[in-house]
Amino acid sequence: SSKKSKSTGKKSMDDTKREERNMREKERSLRISQQINELRELLSTGGVVVPKGTKSSVLTEAANYIRVLQQHQYRSEMDRYQLVQQMQRIGAGALGSNAAAAIRHVASQNG
Repeated sequence: SSKKSKSTGKKSMDDTKREERNMREKERSLRISQQINELRELLSTGGVVVPKGTKSSVLTEAANYIRVLQQHQYRSEMDRYQLVQQMQRIGAGALGSNAAAAIRHVASQNG
């Protein structure tokens, strides 16, 4: 129950503290909502459609999207590793001296 001082008509310390706490909570809630909306927009630019709705659905889709990106990164790293291995074999003469020279030339041109 709200307590007001009868002599001055001013709010009690409890009322002031409660209002300050409520204001901080509103600000925190607003920041979280803004960040969720930003996350929804980022997902949208990545091709993930997140319908307006619960914050938890945005977080779930974000986690799923991060997992997909991690899988793509892993596959890209494996593809790169395999290409480097193949180039090293070719460069070492596995397909003949002409192929080795061509690979070394291309490698020198492309860093």
